[in-house]
Amino acid sequence: MLTTSKKKAKKMFSSVFFFCFLCMWKLIKTTDTANQYNKEYFWENAIEKLEIQAKEESVNICRETQMTNHALFETFESAKNKVLLCEKQFTEAANSLEKTKQILDEKKKILKKPRIIILRLKKNLKKAKISL
Repeated sequence: MLTTSKKKAKKMFSSVFFFCFLCMWKLIKTTDTANQYNKEYFWENAIEKLEIQAKEESVNICRETQMTNHALFETFESAKNKVLLCEKQFTEAANSLEKTKQILDEKKKILKKPRIIILRLKKNLKKAKISL
């Protein structure tokens, strides 16, 4: 009778041990699957966050570029307007200088006429002295 209960106890212990082993194996498998899922979820989540950050950075860079382009365009337009203004002032100054030159040439002509007349008068005066 003792041997039978020992055999039954051994068999029962083996069954319980095998059942515990199966439970532990199942638990480990489930934990591994859960860990794998967590790792995949972590990486997917990290990738999504990185994609969102990249899109935000891209939008920020586009905005900054657009603002910079706008500022450069305004600066260019301002410089262009200043150049046009300088060009206009230069043209006006050149025209004014040309008019001044014409006026001076006319005054020279006017001044030359009396001089020529004076020279003729002096010549005639010398001739008149000689003839006297």
